[in-house]
Amino acid sequence: MTSARSAPLVASDPHPNDVRAELHRIAVSRAFAHAGASCLLLDYLVSHRHAQLYSAYSIGVEVFGRSPAAFDPADDPVVGLQLVRLRSKLGQYYAGEGRGNPLRIRVPVHGYRVRIERVEPAALPGPMPRLRSVPAPSSTIPTGAPMVVLTGVKAAFELTQHAISIKQQGIDFAIRYYSHSASKNLSMAEARALTDAGIHIGVVWETIGAHLHSFSRAQGMADGASAYLMAQSGITQPSGSAIYFEVDCNPNSDDIAGPITRYFEGINQAFKAARPGEPVYQVGVYGSAACCEAMVGAGLATLSWLAPAPEKTQPAPDASKFESFNLKQLAPAVLPVDDGRRIHVELARSNEGFPTGFFQIL
Repeated sequence: MTSARSAPLVASDPHPNDVRAELHRIAVSRAFAHAGASCLLLDYLVSHRHAQLYSAYSIGVEVFGRSPAAFDPADDPVVGLQLVRLRSKLGQYYAGEGRGNPLRIRVPVHGYRVRIERVEPAALPGPMPRLRSVPAPSSTIPTGAPMVVLTGVKAAFELTQHAISIKQQGIDFAIRYYSHSASKNLSMAEARALTDAGIHIGVVWETIGAHLHSFSRAQGMADGASAYLMAQSGITQPSGSAIYFEVDCNPNSDDIAGPITRYFEGINQAFKAARPGEPVYQVGVYGSAACCEAMVGAGLATLSWLAPAPEKTQPAPDASKFESFNLKQLAPAVLPVDDGRRIHVELARSNEGFPTGFFQIL
């Protein structure tokens, strides 16, 4: 018996009504649920398949709303990322609920010109399997509590070109920097690339040094204001998401009650200076268990990111009792990426049932 997968394809241009019917079947399918961007891209590629000229630039501007004056496909990989996602979803669709359709729409690996092929009728080997529908995450994820543990990376360098590769390795989120060092900071193009690859974004403000003299109320106000401005103006970070602030040292209880507390009071004072209608961001703390517990307990942070204990340091007697962290730092790792290269990152994970403050860019 011939299966639908091995049915012969006829390379003749189908009637426009048949093409529209196939696009409709795809748009309402479970494989394309919550995939509006993929549907828009597919509709554009099909409707322009006989056009003489169209390019990544025209797709970015006409489909994804990029600015005609500012969009450069070399800097903003939205088109390439969305094409990868579209090919994947079409493969999923035609392997499952669309396997008996009279047409196949294919997007070649190289290029944008789609192929629409007619499938000769063939007997199906059995009843169509029932596909499980998995809801996609919201386009912005400011406060939701994940139902499963998420795995992510923290990187001090740009991940734009590696977004798809690390996503394929099971990375759910990437934590990037706001700081006074422009080379380390998250950019809008990078945020879009991570979002288009399906990766959630977290941000952390890098303090000026891992020493106690770096922490004061005045420094907290300055860092809070700078981080807020980068989130609001540079990234358009969604309201309700979080900015974490590092306490990248090993403070004792007096340090936490003194300069660390005053530093986070300054951050909160800066955040509360936002005018009505401007974004409201959550404050997160990155540090030791004692530091995280104290800042959350004092209401100076709503989210905590547990740092690893310093080497050759005995953990505090109550450190193991702090289980309400939102994120936990793990070991460094080396991930293979495109062209045989490798990147050095730090792994992290979320705490099941706890919000993360992550976001994605529309």
